[in-house]
Amino acid sequence: MVNPYIDEQGLRYFDVDQPEEYFVWHRDTEDRKITVIDGNDWKFQYDNELPISINKGDIIHVNKNEYHRIIKGDSNLILKIEEKNEI
Repeated sequence: MVNPYIDEQGLRYFDVDQPEEYFVWHRDTEDRKITVIDGNDWKFQYDNELPISINKGDIIHVNKNEYHRIIKGDSNLILKIEEKNEI
């Protein structure tokens, strides 16, 4: 699987030009706190829930092994991702 992002200096950068099929449902091995740093018209979706719009400053909590995904917007997306042991 190809990752649609680059991790750099504690931030995760998603390039809007990456193919849609790279943005897949997945689970993480740790609880995470995700802070939206920048991006326009992106969405976040938990399994069995409708997608929600995410905006600069939003904080999303993802539990270990919880299926989720992001849905492409119309600009690049920057996230700060902190695992439970970092929070």
